[in-house]
Amino acid sequence: GKLDEIRLYDRILSTTEAANLYRLTTPTGVDTSLKGYWSFNGQDTTSTIAYDRSGVGNDGTLTGGPPVVEGRVGQALSFDNVNDYVLAGSPAAVDDLETQGGGGLTASAWIYPESGGTFGGVIVGKRAAPSPGGGDWALTMHQDGDAIKFFKSYSTTSLEATTLPGSI
Repeated sequence: GKLDEIRLYDRILSTTEAANLYRLTTPTGVDTSLKGYWSFNGQDTTSTIAYDRSGVGNDGTLTGGPPVVEGRVGQALSFDNVNDYVLAGSPAAVDDLETQGGGGLTASAWIYPESGGTFGGVIVGKRAAPSPGGGDWALTMHQDGDAIKFFKSYSTTSLEATTLPGSI
């Protein structure tokens, strides 16, 4: 499927701010809570790099050769659900986003799903190193490809929320 305009914030956006993201083509002004912004537009990618335009410098490495294709806003990346992904490493700017800034976490992206894959496709996420546990979170496609799931793991428990099947 296609991914476009991925943004990470270290706070919860208001309803008005979320609605504005729907209408914007690029971030406006300086927003210090924006910790990652990958547009995947032509000038923001090479064959191996997706540049982070948030000002934080969380550039990602394209792996598996996802091609640049027409997106919702400019260009997007197309992922084959086999071996394509973008790895932005483990920058401190995205560690524990929900405890930074104003508290909370907002992850946004334009997606065009073609399949949920065997385990569902990860849209954006953070894995704590060296192993899963405290600090992992992800926004994913449900494996049936008809819903979105968010999960957050803590050291002893986890939180999971899924949209209704058929809602996308």
